[in-house]
Amino acid sequence: MGKSIKLPGHPLQRVRQHLWAGILLFGILSPIPLRSATFIVSNLNDFGVGSLRDAITSANATAGFDDIVFLTSGSILVNTPLPAITDPVFLNGALAPGYVPCGPPVIGIDGQGGGGNGIQLVAGASGSRIAAINVRNFQFNGIQLIGATNCQIAGCYVGTNLAGTAAAGNGQNGFQLEAGANNNKIGGSVACLGNVISGNGGSGISVVGGSNDTIVGNIVGLNAAGTAAIGNASFGIGVFGGGSSNIVGDGTALGRNVVSGNGTLLTGNGIDINGNTDSQISGNYIGLNAAGTAAIGNAENGLSLNNAQNCLVGGLGTDAGNVIADHNFHAIVLNGGSNNCSIFGNKCGTDAAGTTAFGNDDSGVIVINSSDVTIGGNTAAHRNILSGSLSEHGIFLINADNATVQGNFIGTDVTGTAPLPNADNGILILAGTVNGLIGGSGAGEANTIAFNVDDAVELISGADRQILISQNSIYCNGGVGINLNNAGNDNHPMPVILAASVTGANGTSQPNNFIELFFDTLCPPGGCQGRTHIATVTADAGGNWSYVGAIPPTALLSANARDVGPPATNAGNTSEFTCFTVLPVEGLTFSASLGDENDVLLDWSTTDAVQLGQFEVERSSDGQLFEQIGRVAASLPGDSYQFRDYAVEEGIQYYRLRVQDQDGHWDYSDVAAVQVGFSFVHVYPQPAQTHFFAQLSPESQGELIDELGRIVRSFGAAEAKQGVSVADLPDGMYYLRVRNATGSYRLKVLVVH
Repeated sequence: MGKSIKLPGHPLQRVRQHLWAGILLFGILSPIPLRSATFIVSNLNDFGVGSLRDAITSANATAGFDDIVFLTSGSILVNTPLPAITDPVFLNGALAPGYVPCGPPVIGIDGQGGGGNGIQLVAGASGSRIAAINVRNFQFNGIQLIGATNCQIAGCYVGTNLAGTAAAGNGQNGFQLEAGANNNKIGGSVACLGNVISGNGGSGISVVGGSNDTIVGNIVGLNAAGTAAIGNASFGIGVFGGGSSNIVGDGTALGRNVVSGNGTLLTGNGIDINGNTDSQISGNYIGLNAAGTAAIGNAENGLSLNNAQNCLVGGLGTDAGNVIADHNFHAIVLNGGSNNCSIFGNKCGTDAAGTTAFGNDDSGVIVINSSDVTIGGNTAAHRNILSGSLSEHGIFLINADNATVQGNFIGTDVTGTAPLPNADNGILILAGTVNGLIGGSGAGEANTIAFNVDDAVELISGADRQILISQNSIYCNGGVGINLNNAGNDNHPMPVILAASVTGANGTSQPNNFIELFFDTLCPPGGCQGRTHIATVTADAGGNWSYVGAIPPTALLSANARDVGPPATNAGNTSEFTCFTVLPVEGLTFSASLGDENDVLLDWSTTDAVQLGQFEVERSSDGQLFEQIGRVAASLPGDSYQFRDYAVEEGIQYYRLRVQDQDGHWDYSDVAAVQVGFSFVHVYPQPAQTHFFAQLSPESQGELIDELGRIVRSFGAAEAKQGVSVADLPDGMYYLRVRNATGSYRLKVLVVH
């Protein structure tokens, strides 16, 4: 039997009491229990007096809370399973010779590939503590709690070598909590209490059926320095099986778990919550190094919640949001009845600073078959940054009724002004999602949806309806602002802008609709969008609406319409945007074409330019950054103008006019595009009302195809240049297919009369 020390005045007892008090200050909240005995491990033998096995056996036989301390350092090689701990104990490696506070453990327990479970706590051991122990190379789990409650394990390395620099994994999970192992804490929210849990053959931490368990401050899947992957083969952290009120990260910097580098091939989520309610996942770095500056993704999704109702992902404190980056699938998945969940303050697809893209391959947030989910809110603290996705969207809603999306930056950095685009849409909605809210009229509720490669918001199914899209700042997306594909939102009609000037606008819509007016600076090559909300007006019973107020003559006026019913099932349906250019000159037409000398010929004319001053010709190679290449003085109304650009390079070239009148007012014309040295160029205008134009190489042949795959127009290069009529075609989405000797090309053409 190990030596028992019971004298309160013994020097070792005083050191132990001092250390215990320090650990209490570092976050163990339960009171100091009365002690029964202290058992000393004095050697590294597997059996015999002074061995760890002997100390555990002695502590189990002594009722009450006991201490096991080490007066030796090094690794204990275990050939057969250690006894399960059946009575409360403090297994304390922090007193071992050579241990440096906050450093790696100096006591290792090595199962040598066998040895069953490393350390096992059963129900009778409830209230136990384990500190600064390295547990490695066991056949099954490193540390297992079976029905044990109110335990804390801190400062341990589980699945690595003593130094925490290489894998020495346990065959199954690093930690396994099961059979009612409730109210336990893995790690801590004060410096030095976190565990390193890496290199194991299963998950880093697995909680099955537990409730009120807290997992904070740990490194899961990396080395102890948090700089390189030593992944667990399956999940980083998994919480399964019907428990409730578990916490993974408490929203503080010291309570942050770093969960990165886990999984095998394309399997293994960073954090997986399945079948649990009231879970909180806050302040973690998932798929990043410990500094949040480099990407070390998990193999599957960053955070996956399935049938996890009433969850909180993120939070409102400074460090409460999770940062989730560099995964092969999605950053955050809510699936299978994960209802009434809130997603606040997270960064998906960026570094911790929110300035550099570390894109997840798929979407930032995907919600599937789950209702009443809130993404963001009306304060900066609620805001999620959902950017940098490599193939999908910022937000993807699939059968996600009553979703609320507010106050987020989608496609931008943390400032909301610099592009970190998602590779497809900002938001995609499909599969019968009903009664959603994107944005809102309250302070802070508008989303910024910008710079994404395709549409800002797309509804892809006719069953998606009552999606209210209100007062968001939507600009510089490659597609359109709102796309009601396949009759989403009941294909609610756009309003018509009949006239607009610097003093107001008027038009028509369905009776009693709300009309939202926006002011936008054009960001080619995208379609009609709305950057800055000007006003919301109401159409009268005859469908007429008007706005009296200032409209700057510097860009594009855009508008959408919102149905208010009846019937009630139409209420909230929001239309696509329609646009109207408010220029200091009326009737400006502008076009660009390839010249006869491998140059670009620009043509324009005006119908009313009494006070017009000059035209500044601008060119861009990317459709974003324009430079001035010339000036043309204005003359009389009705005159035509030309400008030739001889200094062109191969590729798509974009042109626009900066139009200035004699009072100093100015605006940009529409953008015209020409492809130099290739066979196919930009199609304009989008949407087309009566004609569309395209510049094709002479040998090219074009076909316009409807959504049923029928060819409705065939034409050659000359006809495409002069304009292809669509006046008799129904409104909808068509596809332009162009064929020539180098291949074939396909582009969307939206027709709206």
